[in-house]
Amino acid sequence: ISYPSVLLLSQVDVTRPHSISYAFECITYICLSIVTLIFSGLVWIWLFKHIILGRLKTGIILNHSWIHFKWFIYDTMWKIAASNVAFALSGTKLLGVFYNLYGANIGDNVFMESTFLRIPELVTIGNNSNIEEGVDFEVCYEHISGNVILYPIIVGHKCVIEASSVLGIQSTILDNERVPALTVVERGAVFGEKKEPISEFIIKQPFSNIFNYVFELLLTCLLQSFN
Repeated sequence: ISYPSVLLLSQVDVTRPHSISYAFECITYICLSIVTLIFSGLVWIWLFKHIILGRLKTGIILNHSWIHFKWFIYDTMWKIAASNVAFALSGTKLLGVFYNLYGANIGDNVFMESTFLRIPELVTIGNNSNIEEGVDFEVCYEHISGNVILYPIIVGHKCVIEASSVLGIQSTILDNERVPALTVVERGAVFGEKKEPISEFIIKQPFSNIFNYVFELLLTCLLQSFN
């Protein structure tokens, strides 16, 4: 993985006299080597994901199992490499394309601001949605026993998830919903469930409530007639 980066660094001539051009050349080669290292790392992560790990299934990954060992390696490499890429591509459409390459289901015209997805393949975001800075997708929960629990998170179309919100594991955001800043959507919750209209609620009132209302009305009229 590091061979292209080392090759770039080897191009720096340390015997040259120090100057502005020499400093600029050193900085250029160092930056290129870092970019090359991250890019080559992402390639190896993609190969590891599709050849060795395979597609992750929702549910529980038992501690000390073979799948847990493979997931641990993938998760560690992904957090090191992808966090930098997510920061670099923040606010661009390329961030959604990048996550889709690793299994996410992100729709068209989705704005994501410095959003890091720990397990992209468990995240679905609908078209024309806006994910603001610091939103946490809790697709993975590590239990105290060491077991890892994986469940997807679904964000509908035309949704806005404001800054520093937390979407709990297995949560769902319905279409055309706005999640206020600093909101914690509980695990397994459905945000934006439709409530019964008031008119339907009145129609469905029990007969006893209607009888009480009529009785109180008649009693009020009777008392007023005596006055």
